[in-house]
Amino acid sequence: MDKIDTEIRFADMAEERLRREDPHYRVWSFTDDDDVTALYLGRVDMNGEPVERYDRTRTILAFDGDRVFAKWHGGRLFEGGRLAEAWIDVLRRNRETNTLKALLDDGLDTLQELLEAIPQDSRQLSCEELVPRLRKALGQAKTCGKLEQQIRDLEES
Repeated sequence: MDKIDTEIRFADMAEERLRREDPHYRVWSFTDDDDVTALYLGRVDMNGEPVERYDRTRTILAFDGDRVFAKWHGGRLFEGGRLAEAWIDVLRRNRETNTLKALLDDGLDTLQELLEAIPQDSRQLSCEELVPRLRKALGQAKTCGKLEQQIRDLEES
């Protein structure tokens, strides 16, 4: 359940920024029979209903267990270690893409800035509220050392 909540939180953040630029696009989520979740960009009509069916060629992120795959306009596919770590990597690597340009304009370089940008239930959560959830989603002690240190720093501040 935590994995799904985290996926939804990141999808909502991306969708909110994307729809500011064009209200006819939405981020969709789909889990296949192998329990692999993928996020898609798709067109919607004035009522928010999908105009185009789910299409794997439009995948922007795919979650498979603790692996995260990101695929962007150039067709580049890479494997991130864990969910938040992969998103931070995506944010850093894709500053020139139009799709997430609005997301990156604020320079979301640090974990704290990323946490502060994640909406939950249409409201902003503080770092204190998000850190425990993110820690659980990251698998606690199984995260990489640098990210683990950033989480500890947030808890202490």
